[in-house]
Amino acid sequence: GPDSSGAGGVFGSSTADTVGYKITGGSARIAVKITNNSGDDLELSSLVFDYLSIWDTGPQTVLLRYDYGALDDANGTLLATLAAPGFSGGSAALDYPDFAVDLQSALTDYTLADGQVAVFGIEGADASNTGVNGIVDNIAFTGTVIPEPATLGLLCMVSGGLLFVRRRFCM
Repeated sequence: GPDSSGAGGVFGSSTADTVGYKITGGSARIAVKITNNSGDDLELSSLVFDYLSIWDTGPQTVLLRYDYGALDDANGTLLATLAAPGFSGGSAALDYPDFAVDLQSALTDYTLADGQVAVFGIEGADASNTGVNGIVDNIAFTGTVIPEPATLGLLCMVSGGLLFVRRRFCM
């Protein structure tokens, strides 16, 4: 998926078709699971990944679905249909095209409580040759951990106490 410079993946982009996950048109899909182990709520922002159809006859469209989990959206909800033009030179591309799906726009519920799980599916579509692969790699989620109110209250009390102690000794 895209990084801040727009020049590659979150962890760099692979150019070897032996790295990443292969999908074929209309049959294979990748399940991407996220488990919140933060101790607080997690607001999902986006799902980012790189995708390249190895040949022009491979999957030219990528579908992203919410498969199942703790989110309120219906299982199997289609979140995005992404155009992914094929590369006619095999897997020798310098950088796979980057995709980012805004989950807060696509989902009605994008918050996972601590210990909850959500599973998303990435699949190829409209391949003219269903035996030809596409490669997905550098899959990542972005999001924000939201501290529970008790944690915020504790942080405020500690901050206030430190200010009080500092003022007392500085006078």
